[in-house]
Amino acid sequence: NIKMATIHHRKPVVCSYSQLSIEQVQLLEEHFIVISENDEDRWSKYQNEVVALIPNKELSLHISDEILDKYPSLRVISNFSVGYDHVDLHAAAKRGIRVGHTPNILKEATALAELVLALMLSTARRIAEGDRICRWNEAELKQFSLLEFLGTGLCGQAVGIIGMSSVGLEVAKMAHCGFNARVLYHDR
Repeated sequence: NIKMATIHHRKPVVCSYSQLSIEQVQLLEEHFIVISENDEDRWSKYQNEVVALIPNKELSLHISDEILDKYPSLRVISNFSVGYDHVDLHAAAKRGIRVGHTPNILKEATALAELVLALMLSTARRIAEGDRICRWNEAELKQFSLLEFLGTGLCGQAVGIIGMSSVGLEVAKMAHCGFNARVLYHDR
């Protein structure tokens, strides 16, 4: 009489430091067990089995030796970003951990640069503030001068850019050519 042993293969474990959308979590959960350090019970249960790490989208967490020590089974770090400055590449390499990133995600640098300029114009011209005031009731609106909310134009101003990436370069071109702005920048 031979007894057949049932082998249970568990899904690989992914730890996310990012606030993922419900859709993103559902997609990942089709193939992985998804955990977060915020869920201490699941994290302590699966921490030693984590094979993939998703850093936070804001890149404020530096993936250091100390972080990597928490995950003895880690094989890959998958970034939401073009860069990987927030990952200690030497520490990852000595553990055999691969680091992935999305180098071509900013192919539409022009579209992103347009959004940056829209935000710059909105801030300089105080558009959001003016909109909120206009939505107040009439009695409150009368105490404000609309001239207060004209703000400042971008024409002829100095525009500072930190990080001359493809998006930064497009912002510089648009600011200089479209607004005759003097462009100041810092890049590594």
